Amino acid sequence: MVRSLFRVRSPLIDAILLDRRPAASGARPAASIKLARDVEQLPERIRKLPSEQRVRETVAELNSRITDYHARPTHPFVSVRRVDPDEMAAAWRAANPV
Repeated sequence: MVRSLFRVRSPLIDAILLDRRPAASGARPAASIKLARDVEQLPERIRKLPSEQRVRETVAELNSRITDYHARPTHPFVSVRRVDPDEMAAAWRAANPV
């Protein structure tokens, strides 16, 4: 099983990430929070993809967004690490045996 790919170092950020209620008045979550959620939900998301190539493309797109976030971080600051495409491909292969 793939472990969580990011670490939350603040109880406040942890509370924000765990709060799954819809944002009030249609407001969207902060970009950093959305990125952290995307990383958190990636293992479940890749299981549904049709091919290993799509898994690698999805991880590459997410890693590109992570790199952009590292270059220009926004509040609230969340520690998000890049995702290993080989690890995700291996998880996909394990979940989708031929």
